[in-house]
Amino acid sequence: MTIDVPTGRGPAHDAGTGQIETTLPGLGPDPAQPPYASWGRRVFAYLLDAAVVSAVTFLAVGPVGVPSILPGISVPSSDDPGVTVTDSGWLVATAIAFALLQAYAGWTPGKRTVGIVVVRDETGRPAGLLATVLRWVAHVLDAILLIGFLRPLWNAQRKTFADSLLHTVVVLSADAPSPHPWVAALRARWGTRGPDGAPGRRGRRASTVVTASATLVCVTASAFALTPATIVGGDVWQSECTPLVEPGASTAPLRFEHVGIVSWTVPVTETRWGVTRTAAPTGTPAFAPADADGLEATYVVTPAPGAPTGVPVDAELVLTLSTWDGVLVLERSSSVRVTPEADGTVTDVLVSGSPDGGDLETVRVAASTVAALEPAWRWDASLRIDGATVASCGGRGPS
Repeated sequence: MTIDVPTGRGPAHDAGTGQIETTLPGLGPDPAQPPYASWGRRVFAYLLDAAVVSAVTFLAVGPVGVPSILPGISVPSSDDPGVTVTDSGWLVATAIAFALLQAYAGWTPGKRTVGIVVVRDETGRPAGLLATVLRWVAHVLDAILLIGFLRPLWNAQRKTFADSLLHTVVVLSADAPSPHPWVAALRARWGTRGPDGAPGRRGRRASTVVTASATLVCVTASAFALTPATIVGGDVWQSECTPLVEPGASTAPLRFEHVGIVSWTVPVTETRWGVTRTAAPTGTPAFAPADADGLEATYVVTPAPGAPTGVPVDAELVLTLSTWDGVLVLERSSSVRVTPEADGTVTDVLVSGSPDGGDLETVRVAASTVAALEPAWRWDASLRIDGATVASCGGRGPS
């Protein structure tokens, strides 16, 4: 005969008798055992853990979104440019700390704050490192249409698919009902448990300190994640200049009238609670032209007065980038053939574009190249005819 015990958990079928058990499998019919954690608590713990990851990312890497450390402890971000856990030692340490805490204590900072732990459904003991990592990976199944993450709402033991695969369950408790042997050994050594295994005054005090510390971490991280930030930059950077004719080039058949520079790789600086971090640009935003790269120089070249008509002129549109102290970083150019016409217009033919892209009027530079430039870099644009510079001008990039 099976006796119903009011534990507050959903029913589970006994595999041997077909009868319904109301106790947590493997933990015994003790009404003092903790009930299954509610779906709302699990979601709240997840968000708190994600806030911790977000705060560490902001402090260590900058305003670059939230990396996917392991499935189940990160929040996808539409502005995430691809940062990964290996981009910072602090992110690696965070991933390791999360894994070890849940593997051997059953909780992460978010779970400890809301009072839930992940344990084996047969023993009530934390799952261990391998099962913990596999459980995080198995959350990929839960993410399919979010069905697995919603499954605790109707599952009798409030399990996700990952829980069912790894035989884990999330219960409402500050500590695992049955501590991992390593944790039990540490508690005995520190004297936080009595001879009967029950926590003494010192143990209760230590548990309170741990919970308070986890809560402080989560609250501080949430403040970084949710507080409105001051953001500077991220807009299109533009510059222009009017070229000066080189000495002895006044009789050239073409005139270099103007050049405009546009860059879509401006660093974004973000400040939260007085802490400022800068994200290096890594790509072209959605508002940039589909064929644009990191930087584009647009040239305006016209026939010189009195230039012979019908005679083609081979010219180069040249763009150089250099460091603030004049060390050349790269040179890009587009070769064009310009033929002045009798009506004052020109016929242009592209001979060869610049390596990063270019046409009859433009020279482009890849976003990754521009992003790697040191602050206060310099750009120079020039027009060459038959290998000789006719006119040029330049300026400084964004600092």
